[in-house]
Amino acid sequence: MLLSTDVWVGALIRADVFGLVSPGRPARAAELAFRDARLSHVRNGIYGSMWSAAAIAAAFGAADARDVVARATAVIPPASRLAGELRRTLDLHADGASWEEAVDFARGLGYYYVHTINNAVLIAAALLWGDGDFSRSIGLAVAAAYDTDSNGATVGAIAGVLAGTAGIPDRWTDPLRDTFRSALSGHAEHAISDLAARTAAIVV
Repeated sequence: MLLSTDVWVGALIRADVFGLVSPGRPARAAELAFRDARLSHVRNGIYGSMWSAAAIAAAFGAADARDVVARATAVIPPASRLAGELRRTLDLHADGASWEEAVDFARGLGYYYVHTINNAVLIAAALLWGDGDFSRSIGLAVAAAYDTDSNGATVGAIAGVLAGTAGIPDRWTDPLRDTFRSALSGHAEHAISDLAARTAAIVV
């Protein structure tokens, strides 16, 4: 099996901030993600980052999860393998396929477990079959396997924006006590609310 890290999920999983600072502007989010991803990734590795950032941006004001996935898919090259598999995921959902069938589809793509394409498909599927439910969407993403921690986090970001604060159960937020801890020297602890305010202040 040929393994190439430049099409893995590394760029996709660091793209959240580009969507958060581009609310309602998926094309702008994708542009910012492209500038970052091209430093370390190629082709579908870049497109996955663009798609993820665009999905978060699109979630601001979107009608539903299907709207989010479709609008995000529209900003990546339509002839790319990623765009094709995401369109097939949307078709499966529209045709009434089960969640298990969606997971089988992603696994049947045959990519390495941290490849961008199969993980982006699982992110999209968790959003679609989660149907706007924050907890269910994250649960589906993690239960589907592959890059579970990253997929759960990305789905949580998108589903969280889509649901709004009122749609996120307290059991997710209360244990955090508004505190973010990091191993980054000089930035060991911050208030999550402060980081959110600082992010909002640089919205483009």
